[in-house]
Amino acid sequence: MQGGGGYEIWQYTNRKPSKPENEFKVGDLGIQFPFVKTNNITATYNRLKSSNENILSEIKKDPSGVKCFFLKDPFDNILKIKEHTSFYQNKKIDVGGIYGAAIGVSNIDVSLKLYKDVLGYDKVIFDKTDNFDDLEDLKNGSKRFRRILLTHSKKRVGGFSKFLELVK
Repeated sequence: MQGGGGYEIWQYTNRKPSKPENEFKVGDLGIQFPFVKTNNITATYNRLKSSNENILSEIKKDPSGVKCFFLKDPFDNILKIKEHTSFYQNKKIDVGGIYGAAIGVSNIDVSLKLYKDVLGYDKVIFDKTDNFDDLEDLKNGSKRFRRILLTHSKKRVGGFSKFLELVK
């Protein structure tokens, strides 16, 4: 109830779940990793580290200047834990829901037409091509990439827009 989106987690019932055949690397096509928000990045990092979770990086800043770090779940899925100040309710828990995702595409300019014109992600927070410190601890993360962070410029509406933090 702290706000943000959610996961749909499922597993096969007719066979044993398994890790991906190919190890994830930055630059793969498709959903790379979700952004999970925290209101206290240091507390979250320290709590997960003391629980022996598979933390992949130190706390760093992403291109928007927001602190973040990466971890891997038991099935090699990567999560980006990212500092965020807006929570629907304050339940005194440092981690909230999903509030974004990194998506690898083959042609970012062609993909922008879909995200901007069809889905309404028309506001560019940043558009940078570089080697990024926050990615360097991930496989293939030291390479040069073009990254664009998009959001909506129009106020989001609907029954769940405040809860999902679609309204700013």
